[in-house]
Amino acid sequence: MRSVVIAALLIQAASAFFIPIKLAPVTNITAGGAALLQYGDTFFVTNITVGTPPQLFSVIVDTGSANFWIPDSTCTTCQGKRLFNSQNSSSYLRNGRTWMTSNHFGIAEGFLGADTIRLALDAQDMVIVPNTDIGQTVEMPASVTSLQGVDGVLGLAFDSVSSDHVMNPVQRAINQVALSGYDLVHCHTNNAFVALSAAGLYQFTIINFYVNGQQANRRIQVDTKPQGGLQLPITAQVRPGYPKADRDATESHSEERRRQLHSGHDAD
Repeated sequence: MRSVVIAALLIQAASAFFIPIKLAPVTNITAGGAALLQYGDTFFVTNITVGTPPQLFSVIVDTGSANFWIPDSTCTTCQGKRLFNSQNSSSYLRNGRTWMTSNHFGIAEGFLGADTIRLALDAQDMVIVPNTDIGQTVEMPASVTSLQGVDGVLGLAFDSVSSDHVMNPVQRAINQVALSGYDLVHCHTNNAFVALSAAGLYQFTIINFYVNGQQANRRIQVDTKPQGGLQLPITAQVRPGYPKADRDATESHSEERRRQLHSGHDAD
């Protein structure tokens, strides 16, 4: 649990970066990683494979939702998307229950199944998560249908807020892999863990913060809901609740940080 939370706190925005995947002692898989590519200014996309033999999909990595779903081969409104054909996978486990999720993307519905998920495409980086629940979508939300090069969504939130309380691949991989990493150039090496302030989402409380060297003395919540004005960890955002001048100064600092990253700093 802590490993996943610290990943959300420390990964910084860039046009493309790498999430190190370090193994917990209980596994014998080699360490690797998965690349995330920024799609405009909105979200990150990564490639995964599903099934045996593997079928490739590009999915939005979303900390604000909890379900993993991809379009099924029976979807008649998924033109231009890669479709998952369960009949071509020897590791597929049929569930058959109907399934629907409704969140900031819109409504996706279909049925549930389970199969082997692979994070990262290169053999030396690959982490395999068997028996992962999949939302096999037959009706996709228009917000995702309209995106070129995006097939589905990989929700990273916890099963307590997921439809049917199914686990996503990353949560199922807890105790198998640890998602983490530090920017050793721009982050302090004396790291500490913080507790989540709400069940299900990557939400935590900041007691105070500094803007241009001045302490703001404002208690704010950083969460993963699609609201607020300042993007912090991956898709997390700050709820408006502190002075606009402070918010503008903080956003200006964030923009400068993004320019530094684009100019060549590594955000591993």
